[in-house]
Amino acid sequence: MIAGLRHRLVHDYDGTNWNIIVAVVFDELPVFVNQIEKLL
Repeated sequence: MIAGLRHRLVHDYDGTNWNIIVAVVFDELPVFVNQIEKLL
């Protein structure tokens, strides 16, 4: 899935919803990183 997302972003397909990408990067990613840090 990650490789597919990367492929889609790199080639700038018209179907990319940048609002979702921004929401994931700024809202979800910090939460995920925090959870991983707790496990380590």
